[in-house]
Amino acid sequence: MLCIVSLMIDTARRNLEKAASGSANGSKVRFVQMDADHLEFPNEFFNTASCRHSVFSASEVYRVLAEDGIFLTQQVSEHDKLNIAQAFGRGQHSGIKPGALLERYRQELAHAGFRQIEAREYNVMEYYAAPEDLLFLLMHTPIVPHFGEHASDLETFKQFVQYHWHEKGIRTNSARFMITARK
Repeated sequence: MLCIVSLMIDTARRNLEKAASGSANGSKVRFVQMDADHLEFPNEFFNTASCRHSVFSASEVYRVLAEDGIFLTQQVSEHDKLNIAQAFGRGQHSGIKPGALLERYRQELAHAGFRQIEAREYNVMEYYAAPEDLLFLLMHTPIVPHFGEHASDLETFKQFVQYHWHEKGIRTNSARFMITARK
């Protein structure tokens, strides 16, 4: 996991350099890697904090947010890529009741002291233009745990692509929820 995070930070730094080239202003952006349970920021340091598709500690986020600060998080729902999980017989949230993650995060945020906790959900069709695109996703994300380690994975993948091919591409779903909470 740390290797992936390091690669992501390197990519972010390169993107920042590209965006800043030709700009006279110095960047105030920093990239730091730290444990979500022990953020190395002072109390009430931020007005806004966000988290996308990653774990967070509600109490740590609460601690580093200024009074009336806002926290936003987007997370993957249990029924994301449902047809893929069904085809492979395993998925990133297999066995978890739909809505359980959203409810767990709501409770954690409330317990930490957040108020005005609001959630929005969406579940839309998503299309991958080519089998290589979907294969890349499956190889680099936890959508199908241990993808490629089972002897039948590539055959299952080929069958999935054939069965779910649509004129727009290979069809699956994207299910997410967004929570906003105020300190």
